Amino acid sequence: MDNNISSKHNTVFIFFLTFLFFSISGCGSAQKLKLTNSSKTPIFTANIPNVTCLALSPDNLTVYAGQSNGKVIAYDISHATSIPLDINCEGRPSHIAVHPNGAIIGIGTSKKSVELWDIKQNKRLMTLSCTPMHLNSFCFSSTGSMIMAAYSCDSDCAIVSGSLVERNSIIIWDTDNGRMRRRFDWQAATVADAKFSPDENSVFSVGGDCLQWDITTGKILKTFTGKHGHFKGIN
Repeated sequence: MDNNISSKHNTVFIFFLTFLFFSISGCGSAQKLKLTNSSKTPIFTANIPNVTCLALSPDNLTVYAGQSNGKVIAYDISHATSIPLDINCEGRPSHIAVHPNGAIIGIGTSKKSVELWDIKQNKRLMTLSCTPMHLNSFCFSSTGSMIMAAYSCDSDCAIVSGSLVERNSIIIWDTDNGRMRRRFDWQAATVADAKFSPDENSVFSVGGDCLQWDITTGKILKTFTGKHGHFKGIN
């Protein structure tokens, strides 16, 4: 890390991923990525500038890092070496998720879209979007057959072409062809996150409350009300 950077400009971000802890310290070109296990034993460190988001491969052997210049880079954790990757997004990466088979990576960008890339071929497979809404999170289902994105609408996109749009949307697409399978729209508090149930029959969303949705019917199955304010995440 560059010692000329004053401590007040240094920032530390902690990510908890599958019982592993990622921390990013420093700023700009001086950022250092450090991976430790639950015992705080260092496993991997690398100097990666301008990191905006992180994700682990399903086998926990590869870390993917999005950068503010639109690139996504990869590192082999066990050997502490970079992996050749040529992914350039149409926007700044804000979220990354890896398909359960490890061959496809999904990247949420500042363009309010999700790009699916073939990792081995460095090829963009498709772009999924819900403009003008803001992308809050996205994930693959447990088998990878579906991908889901949670969007929210701020005051800048409340009215589109003279029509009021819903404040929140959860959209599910088929991974293989990009066909929209289901969309949930509702007037409620901002949706912060959404995850599939293990059996892929329903999804859970969190915001003001935690809601369980039936994917087939599109109906709300259960509502879990928070006792201490809004829910911010779900796992």
